[in-house]
Amino acid sequence: MTGNRLAEGFWVLVLASLIASGLNLAGNFVGEGFASPQPEASAEGPTLVHAPDSALVLRDTLPIVKPDTQVADPLARFRAACMRTREGNDQVRIAYFGDSMIEGDLLTETLRSLLQNKLGGTGVGFVPIVSQTYGFRRTVYHRFSEGWNTIQALQPRTVPHAFGISGEYFLATRAHAPGAVWVMYKGVSAQPQTQQFEEAYLTYGRLPEGKSDSARIIVTTDAGQDTLSLAGNQVINRIRLIRKATRQLKVAFDIPDQLPVYGVSFESPAGVQVDNFPARGATGLQLVRLPGAALERYQQYHGYDLVILHYGLNLVSADRDSYDNYARSLEQIIQHLRNHMPGADILVVSVSDKASRIKGVLQTDPSVPRIVAAQQQAAQLMGCGFLNLYEQMGGEGTIIKWASEKPTLARSDYAHPNRAGAAVLGELVYTYLQGNDSLVVPPLP
Repeated sequence: MTGNRLAEGFWVLVLASLIASGLNLAGNFVGEGFASPQPEASAEGPTLVHAPDSALVLRDTLPIVKPDTQVADPLARFRAACMRTREGNDQVRIAYFGDSMIEGDLLTETLRSLLQNKLGGTGVGFVPIVSQTYGFRRTVYHRFSEGWNTIQALQPRTVPHAFGISGEYFLATRAHAPGAVWVMYKGVSAQPQTQQFEEAYLTYGRLPEGKSDSARIIVTTDAGQDTLSLAGNQVINRIRLIRKATRQLKVAFDIPDQLPVYGVSFESPAGVQVDNFPARGATGLQLVRLPGAALERYQQYHGYDLVILHYGLNLVSADRDSYDNYARSLEQIIQHLRNHMPGADILVVSVSDKASRIKGVLQTDPSVPRIVAAQQQAAQLMGCGFLNLYEQMGGEGTIIKWASEKPTLARSDYAHPNRAGAAVLGELVYTYLQGNDSLVVPPLP
């Protein structure tokens, strides 16, 4: 316990000093990821590893601006964007942040498909350069070469580049010849909206000094091959990759080894876009480490109307009686996103059911309702939308039932839904956004 407090206090002091000096929070945390493709994930999904958050509680590091009055409709701007999309030719965009619950586009693939079926739109949104679940995701075919170094925000180390909106960046390692480091995406037939790419954009970071004339990419599509130069001195830059719809896209890189690249966004000029941003083992606290300037650039490019925060699974602990500190940290996460993603409403989706064996009895972990209460407290205090997913899926004992019934809806870890269960959860989020509880989306035909 003493060690945890010391570690926690250390990070609080570090984060507070960074804010006081005007530095980006995100620039001080890094994790080395894999640099080459990994074995295919199993049919049920990847092996899941959860990290404790004892050293990540932020406490009083960001000023909290609470609403002056109770918010009648916390997602009114998102509702208005949906109305404009229905009536005109506008785009509505959702950033869905979560932990392993949404890895491989689980849950979000259902939510995206339902919304696009009703409001239009094609594309799967943002896809990173490298992914641990590339062989598991069904909504896009994704492969990449060796020669990528993955830098993540989940582990604390000083880094020279800004993390992107997905909480990571990728560097092409020096040992590979120009063009030998690449990423490939193909449309898939899982859904009508995923069969081809209507528009595609690459985001990348600031070019190293003196290297502005030495960065280029070779883009191969159904229409042939183009060589494009990369330019821009912003923290986040963007370039359009295709001139017309294509079913496949390959990008080969001839870039300096210190140029961070982030991912490719597949979208359409109108309709609904849902970006999937999972972080295995995360509690959501890593989001305050994303630089404000980077979030602002992504907001300029993507124009998010709604940000969804779906965490909590990695906080479950039967021995933990209070989540008050977590509630305060969640308020700071919300404040950080609100500060740097203006125009976006925020929805907090609670933790789902998780079971533990306590004194030999398999049961819903007693910490689950405590986490739900902390999440609801933070959401209401900050004037955000709140979806009690634990309650909506059935409440106590549901995950045990899901794992034992035929066909099963959950995995044998009694924590994660399988693909069928994730679809059920995606439908619950969609139902909420249609109007359940806060009338977020106008009635759809």
